Amino acid sequence: MFIGLAACTLYWDALRPAWHAHGIKSLVSVSFYSLAAPAMIEACGEYMAFELMTLLATHLGPTSLAAQAIAFSSMSMTFQLPHGVGGAAAVRIGQLLGQGQASMAKFSAKVLVVGALAYSAFGSLFFSTYGAHWVSMYTRDQEVLEIARQLIRIVAVLEWTDAVRGIVPGILRGMGKQRLAAFINVSSYYFVVLPIASLAIYGFGMGIIGLWAAFAIGMTVLSASYITVTATTDWHNEARLCVERIAPYA
Repeated sequence: MFIGLAACTLYWDALRPAWHAHGIKSLVSVSFYSLAAPAMIEACGEYMAFELMTLLATHLGPTSLAAQAIAFSSMSMTFQLPHGVGGAAAVRIGQLLGQGQASMAKFSAKVLVVGALAYSAFGSLFFSTYGAHWVSMYTRDQEVLEIARQLIRIVAVLEWTDAVRGIVPGILRGMGKQRLAAFINVSSYYFVVLPIASLAIYGFGMGIIGLWAAFAIGMTVLSASYITVTATTDWHNEARLCVERIAPYA
């Protein structure tokens, strides 16, 4: 996959206009890696947090672990579209800011946030209405189904945060705020979700429900933080900063 993407990037004629004389220079720029490193930390930190949640679930027995797999699989399915839109959002917002079009960048960000909430409403409605039927497609084990039906109700609530955490970070990356996005992401998982989950499981004996309740709390904090940052952004200042950042390579 990597070789194929690299070949397309380097040799596909449609992409050649994107390359210019300063392309190599930008790849060895400190400012380039100061944006890339936090983005890597954000992505890896999130994946590792999910693995740690699965590790916590393994201590609750195979039935709870199976139900957790169903819930995660369901969330992953609906997350793919927002995740892809988030990548497009980073490109679009970055392009508009680089062109100095602060008002258009602000408008695009609003459209993206509203779209994220609309998609979230659809996902929440789907799992609220058809969640019980949905999980029954994964297994016939009644014990697993009983827990999975409880978890899918939490997933229905989490859908309100899922599209936001997929799309809005793309807006922040487009603004060059990778460090802030990584800080919000890592803090929400490692200082909210995992501590509360551990307390709920081992302190209050809430089991897998406690784990997912902690996840819901953390994702609410995460999404609220993302939206707050986006809503309070000075877009004209961001456009100025973006122009200054790319000036050496123009």
